[in-house]
Amino acid sequence: MHLLLPRSIRARILAIFVASLAAFGGALGYGMVQLRVIGADLVAIDAGYLPLANLAAELQAVVRQMDREHDRMARESARPLAGHRSNAEFHSTLLARRIEDGQAAIEDASDLVGDTAEETALRTAGVLLGEIDALRATHDAAFDDWLGAADGAALARVDAARTALILKAGELSAFLEGRIQLLSNRTAQAQTRAYTIGGALAALSFLLAGLMVFVALLTLRPIARLTREVQRLAQGEPWARLPATGDDELSMLNREFNHMAAAVEERDRVRDRLARSERLAVVGQMLAQITHEVRNPLNAMSLNAEMLAEDLQSSDVDLTNAQAMMATITAEIGRLEQLTGRYLEMSRGRVPEMAEVVPGALVEEILHVEEAALSRAGLCATVDAQPRQMVNLDVDALRRSLRNLVRNAVEAAATQLHICVNHLPDRVQITVADNGSGMAPEQARQVFEPFFTTKARGTGLGLAISRQELEDVGGSLHCESTLGEGTTFTLDLPCTDISA
Repeated sequence: MHLLLPRSIRARILAIFVASLAAFGGALGYGMVQLRVIGADLVAIDAGYLPLANLAAELQAVVRQMDREHDRMARESARPLAGHRSNAEFHSTLLARRIEDGQAAIEDASDLVGDTAEETALRTAGVLLGEIDALRATHDAAFDDWLGAADGAALARVDAARTALILKAGELSAFLEGRIQLLSNRTAQAQTRAYTIGGALAALSFLLAGLMVFVALLTLRPIARLTREVQRLAQGEPWARLPATGDDELSMLNREFNHMAAAVEERDRVRDRLARSERLAVVGQMLAQITHEVRNPLNAMSLNAEMLAEDLQSSDVDLTNAQAMMATITAEIGRLEQLTGRYLEMSRGRVPEMAEVVPGALVEEILHVEEAALSRAGLCATVDAQPRQMVNLDVDALRRSLRNLVRNAVEAAATQLHICVNHLPDRVQITVADNGSGMAPEQARQVFEPFFTTKARGTGLGLAISRQELEDVGGSLHCESTLGEGTTFTLDLPCTDISA
């Protein structure tokens, strides 16, 4: 089958469709032609030959009546001339009218019949009517002579004219019946041919339509396999290479699928390699984050240890101050333990550490811890935290973020630091404003990007970590900065008011 059809699927289906359409069109066209033939013959019969046949039958009836009248007159001894003449004129007038009607019917039928043969036949019928009309005139003349002479020769002429009329009327009737029979037979034959040939062509069109469906199903059957393989590929399951040796559309689709599937496999391998690289990068970023987070407590412990060593070397030791420094060092060591534990559990996700605290008191505590660094940098810090309400919030995330912001103010060479604590419904908002070096707009837009820093020895992780931790518990951190004038950070954290 494939050897007889074009290679292209569209061409195959189109070729069979055109063949089926041609067969159907042939059946329809042939049926129309035969219907036209049948219609023309029926018009000739109905409009021409049947009216003329009826007229011929009437002519024969009149002629037979004339024959009976003549026989009756021949047997009578007394001849009423006026009565015979009146009958003869009546029959002659009736024949003339019927002949005239016949000629008019022939003219009307000739206008309707488009077939040349039937037009010729109608003209022949007209000729026969003309001959009948001539014989009628001959009979009338012979009858008038017989009425006047009343001899045997005149009677013989009347008989001859009457016989010729009878024969000619019979000839016309036989001719018309012959034409009617001929057209009837031809109509029946055309109808038979229309049924036979039209039915055969219609059957052929249906056969070709069935063949078209079969070829379409046979040709498109590989699409089901292609669909299955596409679904398996989409679901990440192993797929089978499809045959693509032909040059039709399906073979082209199979080749493109094979190329696409191979490309998807290669993409997946690349993606796996990228995922491994990203995991390694995350590990590296986490290590850098740990380093950054550990550095702040270590700095605090280092400063307090130095100050404690200086006090111990002096002869005048303030035990209360020394004990406070040791408490600070102990607290920072505890925070380092918490920090390392938190990073060890990072793979399971961070759980908010909710605790009851007065945000203003927490700010003052952080400033007290960082007092040595602030004093050494010459930075004066003030706090505005009215009213001082007890709330429940994530203290660990807030403390780390605030310490990081204070350290940033120190490193920005600020001399003034103002922290304002505002209590909002279900939230605490803290602004940290310094008069340090500030940042350009481009730097301010990137300040929360990991590893972006304007410091010579900075890691670029502090602000990124702070914002991420706050966002993890539903908070936020925003920055506004002007180069040469200072920077303001706005920290927002959800809380529950328990002061009541």
